[in-house]
Amino acid sequence: MTALRQRMVEDMQLRRFSPHTVEAYLRAVTKLSEFYKRSPDRISKEEVRTFLVDVVKRKKAAPSTYNQVRCALVFFYRVTLGREFALERILCQPTGKKLPTVLSQAEMVQFFQAARSLKYRAL
Repeated sequence: MTALRQRMVEDMQLRRFSPHTVEAYLRAVTKLSEFYKRSPDRISKEEVRTFLVDVVKRKKAAPSTYNQVRCALVFFYRVTLGREFALERILCQPTGKKLPTVLSQAEMVQFFQAARSLKYRAL
């Protein structure tokens, strides 16, 4: 494990990130590094922007995936490297809101008829 990767892991552990978040953030920085075939601390902010555009256009990432990659890179540059990166100008993508499933009247009648006793119907 490189010193830079170890430092990022320690920074995330200090903030009590979940193991899944740590894994996802490390994966995002690794992908950035592989995209340019060099250490991520030597990548400029314009190159980071180009990478994010590639994530959206070529890889067709979902908004939540894009947002996670963006947040990982912001964390890496701001916290681990201590740089003020102008990624604030690159906004998060809005995620679609899911509407709850509404049962029809017939489905509600069927639901309550399935309850055998008055006790369960009252619940």
